[in-house]
Amino acid sequence: IYGGEEFVVLCPSTDMESALRKAERLRSTLASTSVGESMRLKVTASLGVSQVEPNDTMETVLKRADTALYNAK
Repeated sequence: IYGGEEFVVLCPSTDMESALRKAERLRSTLASTSVGESMRLKVTASLGVSQVEPNDTMETVLKRADTALYNAK
């Protein structure tokens, strides 16, 4: 179960290299976007990317993504 600050994005039929590019594009878009009129709040994100390997379970894929996320921080 993921909390309010964690999200899972599934990208079917996407290889690891493409997934990394998508993650970086999302991260940089968030970083260059400000929220609000007067305070101009900035949003940042750390992202972890994983792909499904043979014999994976949902738990093992998410654990690798979680490890990648913490390495990115």
